[in-house]
Amino acid sequence: MVIPGKIQHVFKNVPWETWATLNPNALKRADIDDASEFKQSGAVPAAWIIKQLGLSGQKIGNVRVSEQDANTFINDDSATPDHYYMLISYLKQQVRNILGVQLQETRKIGDF
Repeated sequence: MVIPGKIQHVFKNVPWETWATLNPNALKRADIDDASEFKQSGAVPAAWIIKQLGLSGQKIGNVRVSEQDANTFINDDSATPDHYYMLISYLKQQVRNILGVQLQETRKIGDF
């Protein structure tokens, strides 16, 4: 399977209703603000969450999270679907463990 050099919008934004239910202590422990700037838009950007947690630039195999847009993955050379699956799983796990929010993919790897 050939995977493009860049895949954008990997994760859906988190609805404000979900974000608003987070335990403030989780935000404090993660040293991020309450994201109130996104309240009017109705969703907290997945890229903002990933970046706030310091996961920009994270790399598994030959695929990495973009430093400019943390909801974009960059294929550094010859990333395999497994590299993408592992990076997606890792990011979801980190966000879930730290904040208690489950990121959802916008589509399956085969659909990129």
